[in-house]
Amino acid sequence: MQEDQIIERCKKEEEAAFKMLYESFLPYVLTIIRRFGILDKSIPDMVQDIFIEVFKSIKKYDSQRGEFKYWLKSIVIHKILNFQRIEKKHKKVELTMLNEVPAVELTNLESIDKEFLLRLISELPEGYRTVFNLYIIDGFSHKEISHQLGIDSVSSRSQLSRAKQLLKKRISTIQKENLYGLI
Repeated sequence: MQEDQIIERCKKEEEAAFKMLYESFLPYVLTIIRRFGILDKSIPDMVQDIFIEVFKSIKKYDSQRGEFKYWLKSIVIHKILNFQRIEKKHKKVELTMLNEVPAVELTNLESIDKEFLLRLISELPEGYRTVFNLYIIDGFSHKEISHQLGIDSVSSRSQLSRAKQLLKKRISTIQKENLYGLI
């Protein structure tokens, strides 16, 4: 069955269509969630919250305004950011800044295994990881990120720069380890 047919059936609140939509887009949703470094123990609850929101809001989806996948992505990111805000309040953890590091561009990402890169991104400190994902992967501007996260756009740029620096350093270290391991 075509995606648009499933969506139309979901708008009519057909349970079988909800199940098809869930099964079709679960891998996509999980990929986004993991990219933001959500702990495995929190993933089932987050997935449930996301799809509840999708099913409650499906009638608002308008294919004329864009693809369903991007509409879904906006819901997923919104839920992730809300989850992170709540977690931060519960843990009362503040983002601690590392020592000032210069901006560095990542190069040769094509030669790095995607799963490996996703793991490295998930290991970044939460603020760096969030800004990196929103800017590099999801294509938000620093202004949009600052609005979503309630931070200054300068902080967004700074966190992105630091995230890139940490990734570059980690990749370089791993490449050296692998090189020396071959000797």
